[in-house]
Amino acid sequence: MKKWVIAFALFLVAGVIFAGWQGIKKIDRLNERVGILTAENQQLSLDVDKKSALISEQSLSFHRANQIAGDAYRRGIIQRAAAEERKIEYKTLLKNEPTCDLPVPKYLADRVLDNAYRIRANAMRSHSENTHPASTTASTGRVLTYCDLALMVDPLLAALETANIQLSAIEQFDEERNREKAH
Repeated sequence: MKKWVIAFALFLVAGVIFAGWQGIKKIDRLNERVGILTAENQQLSLDVDKKSALISEQSLSFHRANQIAGDAYRRGIIQRAAAEERKIEYKTLLKNEPTCDLPVPKYLADRVLDNAYRIRANAMRSHSENTHPASTTASTGRVLTYCDLALMVDPLLAALETANIQLSAIEQFDEERNREKAH
């Protein structure tokens, strides 16, 4: 019976040693896996931080672009309102001018009207819902008076000023964006 007990004890010890060895191997594999997952987690955290910084920069850039565009839009509205006020003022002043209804020489009137209709046609082409094919050509019977010419100049100058305001806003945004990229 002692032999059986010794054999059983040896078998039990061998089983415990084998189970311990298997457990240690399993723990080593799990520790190795934890190390790999930790490294992957750190890499993913770095990626998330980089992307968060990029999104934050882009958000601030979009916000600044919207501020600049809003400012340019407000300045354009103010410019158009001032142009309308000047137009009303000019109409009032020109009513009393004796030369107001005199026609502009035909060659000059034709050139001005042709350019005006060409510019209008180009503008309407970019907004196809506003295009009226019959209205994009110059009317041959139209007479341009000095008052008409005087009233055309200020809106053109206002449109140029609005375009300059918008161009200035674009340049300002580009300068700020380039400065941010440099940092």
